[in-house]
Amino acid sequence: RYRRTMSAEEESKTHTINHPYLTDAGRITSGSRLESFLADVGRYEDPFYENKKLSMSEDNERMRKADKKAGRESLIPSDEILEQVEQAERERYRDMLIQKSAAEDKIELVEDAFSPVTSTQSIPEVKFDSTGNESDDALISKFGGILRESLSPEGGGVANIKAAKIDDSSLVDLKGRYYYDKFGFTPFDAEKHLALRKAYLEGLVWTLEYYYRGCPSWEWYYPYHYGPMISDLVNLNSMLEDVSFF
Repeated sequence: RYRRTMSAEEESKTHTINHPYLTDAGRITSGSRLESFLADVGRYEDPFYENKKLSMSEDNERMRKADKKAGRESLIPSDEILEQVEQAERERYRDMLIQKSAAEDKIELVEDAFSPVTSTQSIPEVKFDSTGNESDDALISKFGGILRESLSPEGGGVANIKAAKIDDSSLVDLKGRYYYDKFGFTPFDAEKHLALRKAYLEGLVWTLEYYYRGCPSWEWYYPYHYGPMISDLVNLNSMLEDVSFF
């Protein structure tokens, strides 16, 4: 089992246990400290992806001009086509949210506290737990109503949502779209999101162990093509306690 902190014996042999670094000799010194660092980094996610989008647009235009100058047909779609694709993907994601929020089936409960993963500021933090108390159904129903209101430009519910034109004022959910496009996760897939976060943290631990002490497991592998968004890596102390390669 991976030890999150040093043992008393190890601590007595080093004078760097109170250093301000995130790791010591290949071990994460504090899940809370790492979480705080990642939270600071995560604040730059929105501007990073906005800059990336702008950079991609500029790169596309540069390659189109290069193709035109070389007298060849460009394989880069026009901005109009790319915008149509983006609008279609945005509408697909929005339809999924409407369907999920209107569903009568109870959202699967998990042991760990979990908040729906979304960048939409008007959606409040909702905690799901395994107590199964009678307020869960009402809470989910209320959340669905809030979703409908937040998605409608007129605030008039589902009917207005479906008729609304998709434009820049429509739902733009960085986190939700990322997980839905890359993993097929909805904002409500608690177990899938938590499993992704744990696997990513296991990867960090595995890499540190590999370079400082040798391979901790030849069988372990990261089962995803992408990582979670940094700002979603929370409750690291608890996850670190569960990391084991045996």
